[in-house]
Amino acid sequence: MSEPFHPNLPPLPLDSPCHLLPSEIEWATKQCKRLKKGSKLRLAVEAFLEHPTQVSEADVLTVLVHARDIGAFAWRKNRIALWALGRMSLTPTQKRQVTKVLAEMLKKPTLPDFAQLLGSWWFGVSVLTGLWMSATSHYDAPNLWAYIALLSMGHFLWVWLVASIWGDVHYNLLRATAVEALGLMAVPESAEPITHTMYDIACIRKWSLDKRLREAVTEALPRSLATLTPEHYQRLEPELVPNLYRLLNYVHEPLQLQILEALGRMGDGRAVQPLQRLLAKTRSHAVRDTLQRVLPILGQRLQRETAPHTLLRASSAPQEAPETLLRPLEGSHDDQPEYLLRAVNPVKSDIGEPLAVMDLGLQSSATENKSPSD
Repeated sequence: MSEPFHPNLPPLPLDSPCHLLPSEIEWATKQCKRLKKGSKLRLAVEAFLEHPTQVSEADVLTVLVHARDIGAFAWRKNRIALWALGRMSLTPTQKRQVTKVLAEMLKKPTLPDFAQLLGSWWFGVSVLTGLWMSATSHYDAPNLWAYIALLSMGHFLWVWLVASIWGDVHYNLLRATAVEALGLMAVPESAEPITHTMYDIACIRKWSLDKRLREAVTEALPRSLATLTPEHYQRLEPELVPNLYRLLNYVHEPLQLQILEALGRMGDGRAVQPLQRLLAKTRSHAVRDTLQRVLPILGQRLQRETAPHTLLRASSAPQEAPETLLRPLEGSHDDQPEYLLRAVNPVKSDIGEPLAVMDLGLQSSATENKSPSD
């Protein structure tokens, strides 16, 4: 088999995620053997296992395509592809592309089309079963459709229960592998999908969790938060800051401190009020000290964010009387509008065109005082 990798790529540093553990190599090799022999995904993963520090763009693209096309009956391919993406040597551009694909996958509610496919199959089975029962029992047409309706309802409930459990378990396994990949890549763009997943499992989908997904998110989030700097202020996904301060109510103190530090580096004014509420009810001295240090920074950012939308007004009344600030011109010329707005001596502009200087009735009094003979 020809090696589908570029032989001239430099080796990675020792702290690279591509230095695999023996247990990881053993697991990935076993998973590759379950794939179709000669498939592009199997060849790409096997080449990566043989030479982890040298990966071609074609192999990265092959693995990315299989990680993106999530399917109900292709979860084994999806999982090995997600596993390989988190450990390959990727360029910054490739990491951003992979992060975008994994973020879209993590925000899907469940495996697509599985319940629909399985439900359609069982509906067909129920119809055929009703026809067989009617044919063997010599029932008339009304009883035939009654059998079909009862079997369809019973099969639908049973299939929905099985499909929900199966799809949720396998999809959480894929989500855990994707979160592990994002944590190993450790790029700032991975913070939003990781926090979204953690908030989802902590607040919304408690009933459908497994231990592996919770552990994967807990390990990946600190790695992603460590990459956030003040340069990322208002440059990442807008949902990141709300996800971070919402997680403060569901995580333990060590992770609370890391989230607060990240908000102090790149958070915006939206986090001020939630952190103030947390300061009023927290009992942890470490969390309280961190909040007292972070809140002034966020308060200054909130002032800068709201300053362009603030109207300026005088702090005291003017010294002059109001009637002296705006008074009508003596000698109104309402009967002759041409005196209110007229041009005086034209002025040459820079391009040679005459510009008319408008006289807003300021010389009208002098015109009235002149006699017709003048």
